[in-house]
Amino acid sequence: KSNFMVYEPIIRSEFQDVYPLSLSQKRIYILDSLVSNNDGIIKSSVTPYNISYAFTVYGELEVDKLQEACQELVNRHDVLRTRFSFLNEEPVQIVIDRVKMEMAVLSANNGDEQALQEILRDFIHPFDLKKPPLIRIGLISFNASKHILVFDMHHIISDGFSLRIIFQDLLSIYSGDTMYP
Repeated sequence: KSNFMVYEPIIRSEFQDVYPLSLSQKRIYILDSLVSNNDGIIKSSVTPYNISYAFTVYGELEVDKLQEACQELVNRHDVLRTRFSFLNEEPVQIVIDRVKMEMAVLSANNGDEQALQEILRDFIHPFDLKKPPLIRIGLISFNASKHILVFDMHHIISDGFSLRIIFQDLLSIYSGDTMYP
């Protein structure tokens, strides 16, 4: 008996204009609607469905190259270009062909803990599920060799496990590694 697991590759489904939501996505969509109006206007600054994570990065970064890697990441993952809407009184997800991803570049020159907390508080805020991308990536620089890379994603498109994959893909794209479909 082998200790190795064999995994079957995931076969890409045919592209559709509209996809149904999973049961957990429907639950999140309905609960999220309690903090936003039907027209997408956010009623609250509460972010119960944001998944945020920060990584400390040491060494020099090429900010333009990182921005390009963020855009390639969004191009690569359909879920990062997905918006949510209603069709025939049912919530649905719609993958948008092209979505512009702007990485926020922020400065924390003084390295003050209170200033950093304020930057993070401003960065992490509710998403409008009708407007992709439902991910934010920010780079907070303390100096040329110390940075914090911040991810903020809506839980309707990700979980803790997928956030790790997204982060690893961003690093691979930035490093110029060969990426497979």
